[in-house]
Amino acid sequence: MAAAVIVSGIRVHRMKVEKILEGLGFHEVYHAEMGMEGIRITRRHEPDVVLVDFSLNDMTGLECLQQIRILSRDRRVIMIAADDTTENFIHRASELGGLIAKLPLSDAAIKELIERPFSPPVQA
Repeated sequence: MAAAVIVSGIRVHRMKVEKILEGLGFHEVYHAEMGMEGIRITRRHEPDVVLVDFSLNDMTGLECLQQIRILSRDRRVIMIAADDTTENFIHRASELGGLIAKLPLSDAAIKELIERPFSPPVQA
């Protein structure tokens, strides 16, 4: 894998995830603070993986995930969830083919989600 997009309004999360991804061999890591920006970057660069925070300033992480699924059903998307993220949001993200990474993020958790066998969702 070569390219990734990180969509999070929290700079510290973006920087931590970028460091993890670079350690896993990603040489192109793009950042977006807002969902629409992340969707545009995803459309432009067609990354191997997109990491999306559940909580964004301009839309929910689920809305961002839905838009990414319109672009590509086959793209691996990892949703970054805080401890207070509701089970309903997590369940819906899973239905849309989003993999879940709970905060605090660890190298091992991100690596496992990137390497886990992935099956695109039946419908987006």
